[in-house]
Amino acid sequence: MKKSVLILIFIFTIIGAALPVEGADYRLQVDDRIYISIWGHNDLQREVRVDPSGMINFPLLGEVEVEGLKVSQVTDLIWEELINYIKIDRSYVNVTLKEYRRVRVRLLGEVANPGSYEIRGGDRVLDLISLAGGPTNRANLEDLRLNRKEESYNLNLKDLLEGNDNIDNMILKAGDTLYLGENSIEVNILGEIRSSGSYDLKEGSSIKDLIAKAGGVSSEASNKIEYTLNGESRSLDLRDILKGGDDNLNLEDGATLYINKSRFNPRRMSFWRNLFFFVGGINEINDLIN
Repeated sequence: MKKSVLILIFIFTIIGAALPVEGADYRLQVDDRIYISIWGHNDLQREVRVDPSGMINFPLLGEVEVEGLKVSQVTDLIWEELINYIKIDRSYVNVTLKEYRRVRVRLLGEVANPGSYEIRGGDRVLDLISLAGGPTNRANLEDLRLNRKEESYNLNLKDLLEGNDNIDNMILKAGDTLYLGENSIEVNILGEIRSSGSYDLKEGSSIKDLIAKAGGVSSEASNKIEYTLNGESRSLDLRDILKGGDDNLNLEDGATLYINKSRFNPRRMSFWRNLFFFVGGINEINDLIN
């Protein structure tokens, strides 16, 4: 599936996530507050908080475990327990979600609005990404990482958006950090370069960007360099690249850049450069060097 289609799917995900969550569909978390009233029994009206053990305390019933229950399930539970003490219909029991527990998390990387967010307890990965405005066009949907204390989880936003993997849509906890990576390419640079090797760069990076990343060319570098991609090579001009000219190609994944060594050391040839300058032979010596 093309990325543009995935982004369109995400727009609908955002629209769905932006709709208010009905209290009856929400599962209670620690520190949530609910209001309980019994019609005709003013003495049984209470606003209670879900304590760290997942309990609430209610008259006649004492401690009642409600963590993980929907509001409708709490309503049933309160009624089923109260009818042992007072004669009431279920319709007499009213339970309302008053306040969600708030969780502080961070979302970094390729989203529209990275930063720190306060979300509801029980919110999941997609909820947070929606809150941040969704992924950018540069986002690598297969590179989503969740860091939680000493643990790290690799998640796949692409699969989440396609509905192929709901397991990755994890419930977020206080202190979590989500990082959405960017599309990158792996390229190689060898030869007369200060730090040869393999590099991960942003998509759209140029040869000049790679040379800068590798610390620049050595003093013995030739102006002729080789660019190889998919087994095919072409010769490029280093001077043109450094000026940002036509030879400063955008790199593709798997490309290799080889900086040739000059046939002669420019430092040792300074005398001959000066000599040929005076006799009009500077172009000839440049050809020898390059």
